[in-house]
Amino acid sequence: MIILDSLRTGFESNLKGLNVQFKKGDIRDKKLVNELVKDANGIFHLAALVSVTESLSNITECIEINTVGTINILEAARKNDNCKVILSTSAANYGNNPVLPKVETMSPEPLTPYAITKLDGGVLLKNVSGSMECPNNIIRYFNVFGLCGYVTP
Repeated sequence: MIILDSLRTGFESNLKGLNVQFKKGDIRDKKLVNELVKDANGIFHLAALVSVTESLSNITECIEINTVGTINILEAARKNDNCKVILSTSAANYGNNPVLPKVETMSPEPLTPYAITKLDGGVLLKNVSGSMECPNNIIRYFNVFGLCGYVTP
């Protein structure tokens, strides 16, 4: 497994003890993304500018990372024999709609650049999926917490 991360908000030390290959880089680097994806059979796309507050003050960077970066991933996947993409998106797509529980059929009501770009990624993936031979999926996170473990087969 290869992990691509710019380390903009994370630390390489978080990967200590995992059996992974780490590559410092950015999903906005189309050439790098294509190179790393060329032999992959799947991509778990978690990369994003994740701060809602920062998305308001750095709208262009938010769009470049979250939307253009996702386009780079989707184009690379399509070039690589249509490898599968699992896209992480956000409950922020629903805005402040008070209806509970939230359901996938609700209309999006994004309120921030972050929410808009996460919604963009989902729409782009759905549009591209129609022309790809393998199924692609979206995971829309709500409250993420807890412990993450790694199990070796």
